[in-house]
Amino acid sequence: MRIIRTFGHSNRADLGETVGGVTPRHMHYTICFTPSVSLQQCALQQGLWLGVETLAMKEAIHSHSSPSAVEIYKPFPRPPIDELEGEIQFCHPGYTPPHDVLFTLPRLDTTSAALERLYKGVHYGTALLACQVIANNAEGYLTYDREGSDPVELETDDVLTESQYWFFTEFPRRNPYPVVPSFRDWAFPHGSPLLAWPRPQYMANTDTADGRCNITQTAGLVSTAHLVPVADEEWYKINAMSRHGDHHDVNQDANKIVLRRDLCHAFDDNYFAIIHKLNSYVVHQLSASTTSTREFASTYHNHAVRLPRDVAPEFLFARFARAVLMLAKPFIAQSPVRRYVVRFGIVNREDTKSKNQNAGAVAYKAKSEWLSPTQLYEQYGAATATAARSRSSSERGQNDEKPVHNRKEREGGDSNSRNDTVGDSHKKKIVVLEEGRGRPRKRLRRDLQRRRDWTL
Repeated sequence: MRIIRTFGHSNRADLGETVGGVTPRHMHYTICFTPSVSLQQCALQQGLWLGVETLAMKEAIHSHSSPSAVEIYKPFPRPPIDELEGEIQFCHPGYTPPHDVLFTLPRLDTTSAALERLYKGVHYGTALLACQVIANNAEGYLTYDREGSDPVELETDDVLTESQYWFFTEFPRRNPYPVVPSFRDWAFPHGSPLLAWPRPQYMANTDTADGRCNITQTAGLVSTAHLVPVADEEWYKINAMSRHGDHHDVNQDANKIVLRRDLCHAFDDNYFAIIHKLNSYVVHQLSASTTSTREFASTYHNHAVRLPRDVAPEFLFARFARAVLMLAKPFIAQSPVRRYVVRFGIVNREDTKSKNQNAGAVAYKAKSEWLSPTQLYEQYGAATATAARSRSSSERGQNDEKPVHNRKEREGGDSNSRNDTVGDSHKKKIVVLEEGRGRPRKRLRRDLQRRRDWTL
């Protein structure tokens, strides 16, 4: 008997067709019999050699008298888990160790730098873009040292392999530069060079008419996932996201993808984002610290995604930013030192009237300020870790009239939900237009006395 290993599809019968075995992904094994080897010996040796012998194989060997008996397969094996070679830290040079780590990313991207062995690291373009988002869309660069004297000079699709990098802003080069504490404090960078992602191109076999998963192409057990969640509709409106796509509403098709339900759950829990690499949109895993996330990464990381052409890249970018800002949450909410933050806020109508002749205008502007550890924890930590998961899709239309003024994000929020159950807004004086009334009502936040200077 000869065992021939081939890749791709083969015109000859593979093991799965002949004896009911399970072949590894992308690999087929062809059985070539010789006159001196019996069918029983060949099947048994082949099955044992691959480690995938099945009950059906045994039945075929030991029960030749019942060729019509049902085939029973062994239980599924555990999913493959790639060995994790650690994480890479991305640091803020304005803080001292160990309080300088903005976020970490697992080493899941592979390169064969010296053609001798495979090196695992992090995609350079993705890491740099994540740092820029956290630094309020600032142009900047990564360095190998805290002083900023040794900048990283790589191509966008190269792989970072060192254990630590520091991010410096370009203009202005101030230290410490402010960081964005949450997605709802982040201003979408309309017209910025950061927005270099192209519109998804048509891919062969893309079939969304019957609701197939954009990642696995499976037809059943799928859900619609919003890229900018419905729970963040207030952010959507403040940032004028209606200019993208074909309609003005957050529920437009340009803001939706279709995912198998388990992948939709992982997407909402920020396991991964869909980003642009090497002229393709791919799954990029953002965390691999547990067995489940490592299994997920072994199966899906860097696999191309078949996106319909009507999906707007601006919404894909916004979802990436949302996931990245969740990665930076420990730097913000669990900090024992104060942080310099920048937040996108509202100039209320009263202040606008005194500063602008157009009393009907509402202005939005970024404001930088220092927050103490207590303020950071109260506004961006605390109850977020225990927040209940949002409602199922059958319940998502019940409370759609309730506005959301909440800057805390859940650890894992459903893309379709508006239900925010935790946290407060910027605890400032804001104006809320009540439905059905012609003039605004002032809502005083709990610490109005502490923050009377909230004017931008």
